[in-house]
Amino acid sequence: MLNKWVIVHTDLDTAGGGERVCLEVARAIYEYLGSKPSLVLIQKPQKTIALKMLYNYRNYIDEFTWISNSSTPITIKSTILQILLKLSKKYNKIFVNNGLSSLALLGTVIYVHYPFNLDLYGTFNGIKRVYGFFTIMMNDLINYMYNFNKSKSLSKILIFNSTYTLNKTIQLVKRWFVIAPTTFYIINNAKKFVIFPPVESKAIVKNIPLRDNRDDIIIVLSRISRAKRIEYSILILKLLHKFFNINAKLFIIGSLNDVIYYQYLKSLVRKMHLDNYVNFFLDVDDETKIRLLGKGKVLFHPMPGEHFGISIVEAMAAGLIPVISKESGIGSLGILDEMWLYSDIGRPFDIARILAYALNNWNIEYANKLREISIMFSSEIFRQRIAEVLRNV
Repeated sequence: MLNKWVIVHTDLDTAGGGERVCLEVARAIYEYLGSKPSLVLIQKPQKTIALKMLYNYRNYIDEFTWISNSSTPITIKSTILQILLKLSKKYNKIFVNNGLSSLALLGTVIYVHYPFNLDLYGTFNGIKRVYGFFTIMMNDLINYMYNFNKSKSLSKILIFNSTYTLNKTIQLVKRWFVIAPTTFYIINNAKKFVIFPPVESKAIVKNIPLRDNRDDIIIVLSRISRAKRIEYSILILKLLHKFFNINAKLFIIGSLNDVIYYQYLKSLVRKMHLDNYVNFFLDVDDETKIRLLGKGKVLFHPMPGEHFGISIVEAMAAGLIPVISKESGIGSLGILDEMWLYSDIGRPFDIARILAYALNNWNIEYANKLREISIMFSSEIFRQRIAEVLRNV
């Protein structure tokens, strides 16, 4: 068995926060622990943006493989069997980077982005909720078979991306104790840390000079997915035009994950007669993203319950005022003024009022304050803290 690290992740095509965590962990192991980890993906990368991310981190990775060539997600059962077959007998240090999903308790160290598969009432509806119920039971059985034997240690290290995610995980695991006792036992007895995900805040601050004459531009920085509830940004933009006499523009920047949803958003823009005010920027590289962020005054994050929100910190580094939900990883930290936190996405007029105030009161002094806050989430700090934990494994 190899005494080295292997990092396990689903895929890189989303090119979001989870993917950055995956690659920054590889860099931390290389820079601080003096070795190159292997990287195993469940799905082969397909998108150019994902391949570019991988290329940028190539010097920190020893071996790169994937389990499935298909772009269609493979089943939980086959994923588990493949992971066990290829990894558990070869490596003794496994870093799993896809949260408390079907793979979660098979690793030595698990980075928890959010326990989606446990949050049945918040994430699933109808038949999907029933499927999720049985998935939890099946995962618990797999965790029992994998972890409770003589060759495996029950000692796990769980790293959470925010205190919000940590508290939510404990709450959900307690709820499902009866049908998932193994999962509860292992999580309850694991060593737990909170390490914020890496944000290129220093690079953004360096590359975006602040200037007084920014236009009234609201930015949504998010993958194009129904879960992100981007349609609210379009509806609220219409309210700003109609009731607040602010003809702001909306930039929607992100990776395209759901084509049907994207077409719905485009049709909504046409229906609201906002064709000249809403721009989509899909699958852009980091340089383009930074350039676009430098044009805006405000970031609007329409998804309540965001487990952390890397895009929020990126926007702060660019000098944008973040208007976000109180019910979120960043919103619960107490680092933002309460005036920018909305309590209910179902009250769009109230959110429009907050956005109007932010647009009218943006200034360089306050933008600099936000930029200073963003540095506490830098990639450098992430790598240092991750290395401190992994060094003792």
